[in-house]
Amino acid sequence: VREGVRIAVLLSGLMASVLVAVPEGVITLVYGPAAAALAGDALRLLALGLGTFAVFGVMTAAQNSLGGERGSLFVTASALGLVVLLCFLFASGREANAELLTRTAWATTLGFIVATTLSGLRLWRLAGGVTPALTVVRALGALGLAGALGAFVAKPGILGTLLGAATAALAYLALLTLSRELHAGDAKRVRAIVGRRAAH
Repeated sequence: VREGVRIAVLLSGLMASVLVAVPEGVITLVYGPAAAALAGDALRLLALGLGTFAVFGVMTAAQNSLGGERGSLFVTASALGLVVLLCFLFASGREANAELLTRTAWATTLGFIVATTLSGLRLWRLAGGVTPALTVVRALGALGLAGALGAFVAKPGILGTLLGAATAALAYLALLTLSRELHAGDAKRVRAIVGRRAAH
């Protein structure tokens, strides 16, 4: 369980680092520049929430496998209720603009962080551990630095977006390797997981 959650934290950080680096570029590729100008800042903030939510999903699956289905259902329902409540408190009655999207992103991200923390505490009770705190610290630090570097390198346009995204991803992996968080065994574990999913 500890190793599975650890891998989930690292992979989620990789995804989030790219979104933090080039949120406008990612939105532009799918929805166009007008949407990017409106929602770029919100997506940069929401990247952390999406990464946290991915870890939440892994923790929920782990709880289910350990016989904690009811507790997992309760935590999931609580997460939904918390996000809805925070969105109501942060964004209710606001005009539909970039500020509304940013407020909604704040509410959603905070809700996911609280829900994932609660899920982690429950998983700790079931399994006797979740993941080393140092792993979370290293992943967040690498995410912030890699995202900033990718944003600095990125330029408008498809090639500039791809450059920023690649820079963020490579910097994130390099920082984790330098901090000795990432090692050769992790690549084997990821390949094993992908192989099992492909087999099914």
